[in-house]
Formats: sequence, C-alpha cells, structure tokens
Amino acid sequence: MLANLPSINTLVFAPGPVSYIQSLVVTSTTHLCPKLHTLHLECAEITSDGLISLAASRNSSNHSRPEGATRLSTVVVDSCFGIPTDTRSVVTRALEDLSINVDWAR
Repeated sequence: MLANLPSINTLVFAPGPVSYIQSLVVTSTTHLCPKLHTLHLECAEITSDGLISLAASRNSSNHSRPEGATRLSTVVVDSCFGIPTDTRSVVTRALEDLSINVDWAR
C-alpha cells in the first residue's frame, strides 16, 4: 500500500505488527515513502535497535535516493514498550547523530 503513496511526508503508526514499520527500512532495492520526514510511533512494536536501524537506513548516504527524497528529521515515540525508558538516552543520542529530532511523548 505504501508503495502507491510516494508523496507521504508524515506517518503515524498506531499498534500493529513491527513488519509494517520495517517496510520503511531503506535498502538498495526499496525506498518506500521517499519524502517521509516525520514518523510518529504510538504503541508500536519496535525495539531500540529496530528504531535506530530504521533511522540509519533512511538517513544513510549508502543507498541511492530517488529524486526528491528527503531525510527523516523527526521521530515521535509514544508508549512504545519495546523501547525501555532506560535506553531512551542511547536512542536519542543515536538519532541525534543522524540529525533526527526525537520527541518522547510518554
């Protein structure tokens, strides 16, 4: 479904399988939602490592980008229990190193 929506720039993921979020990982052959700059994860099934990997793939220069593609600039994390409170500082630092602002809603 996301393949047919290349102009989306903001996505909100509410509870659902992590496979939905993982579909946003950029690889050498796929780049869904190339204009995505804001990702809001609400009660999403994602881990700290999963979020860092997703963010790194979207902001890496290792993959060719479609024309007009943007980097992820903001991630809002709201009640994602796969990301323990004690790892928030590590996740924040990792995402900030990728020039991504992180908002811990709860």
